[in-house]
Amino acid sequence: MKRLVVLIALCGIIISACAADEDMESSNTTGSSIESNTTGSIAAASGSMPSVTETVVKSDKSKKIQTNNISTLRYANDKNIYLGNGDQKIYQYDLCGRRQKYYDMCKELGKKYHWLEVLWVDNDDVFFSCNVDFYSFEIWRVPLNRKKNGLEMRKKEKIVEKIEELDCLVTKTNEEIIYYADGELSKVSLKTKQKQVLKTGTDYHIPVYEIMKDRHGIPFIKDNKIYYEGDRDRLYQMDLNDWKPFYIGEKGGFMGFIETEGDNLYFEAQDEDPNRFHLLDVEVKGGFERHNLQSGEKVRLFSWEKLQEEVENLGTVWRLFTHKVNWKKGWGEIGPAYYHENRMYVAVEVSQEDDWEAWIMFSCRASDGSDFRFEQEVTEYLWKNSIPYKTYIETGEGAYNLESVTGEFLYYLDGCIVMHFYDKKAKGDEDTHHRFVVYDINTGTFQKIKKYSKEYGYFKALGFGETSEVLW
Repeated sequence: MKRLVVLIALCGIIISACAADEDMESSNTTGSSIESNTTGSIAAASGSMPSVTETVVKSDKSKKIQTNNISTLRYANDKNIYLGNGDQKIYQYDLCGRRQKYYDMCKELGKKYHWLEVLWVDNDDVFFSCNVDFYSFEIWRVPLNRKKNGLEMRKKEKIVEKIEELDCLVTKTNEEIIYYADGELSKVSLKTKQKQVLKTGTDYHIPVYEIMKDRHGIPFIKDNKIYYEGDRDRLYQMDLNDWKPFYIGEKGGFMGFIETEGDNLYFEAQDEDPNRFHLLDVEVKGGFERHNLQSGEKVRLFSWEKLQEEVENLGTVWRLFTHKVNWKKGWGEIGPAYYHENRMYVAVEVSQEDDWEAWIMFSCRASDGSDFRFEQEVTEYLWKNSIPYKTYIETGEGAYNLESVTGEFLYYLDGCIVMHFYDKKAKGDEDTHHRFVVYDINTGTFQKIKKYSKEYGYFKALGFGETSEVLW
């Protein structure tokens, strides 16, 4: 979404501007915007919980996340970040995440437009979707005015209309956009607005049920190939040039994310059993697997049964968890997974019916699943520093209050796991409700991210909006 020459020219300007913003935020802070902290000793197996001690170290030695490529991210260009607020506004931020202005789409488009979401940002345009009269979705494009540093709303144009259910904009090229909606992959010419439904198969049409996302929740594209769940939970790879699907394996029913390293894909998979589609009482088995795209080798790193056994054990072993929740039959579902130095770090969402939900983390060797272990240090920090809050949820079967006991494992960047904490009652603007902490896997240190820093803006450019509570 940018050209290298633009990045080189603006790199110094961006860094200087962010440094100035940091000085405005706090006159007592020097160096990097990351404040580093180190945890104290870890609890023994008895479950005793020591307090977490935080020792400040020099920030210039602890900075890990590289932010110079921010304009390559989906929601940023070389000047700004753009995000929708989920209602009727588009927010414009500088590259350090400070809000500059907003655009009221109720005024621009009319009161019938809601649920606005930014889909793509580059140096020329911003693409966004919106719901019309709570009935259908549309995709719009609005050009950027580089001189005025903002959106040229008077030149906005509708690209696609009459979408019943929009899942995602997969990618954009110079001439078209590719999106997944209403169970179909489609591309639309940006010049003619002509739409073409893409046939995912040569001899017959393979339906698309889900576009696989990466660890940041963005449509996963590698070497111009996308991945999707087709009929009967099968996972396919498809080149965006020839649209010929390549079957990989059976996909699990919960995890919609793929992690990658070299020629290896890591994702939740289920055992291939043709009988399960005919017999309702057939037990579905599966787990987390590594698939090598070159050799076709498949390795089961751990099973669902293994994961559930470990989750249930935690409720009885670690006092930290049993003190905060009624851990009787908590069920663990695999969330995003992160590859780091031949280990796979797997975020697991633990929940109990409609009562509470929380996040924990396990890891194992990425080659064979051995040395499976509970990542106590980072999980402990997440639980100890979270402020629980309740969300009122309405469903077709009724309404209930779901308590989010912990924050979330949000991103993985440069050998660090980014945690997000939400304080519903914090006073101030919307940004004050959110805070981020980075865990360096190699050093075991925790670094608090200062608001309106380069790292803070980087998280927004990955898609984090301050109007969100829990993203995954």
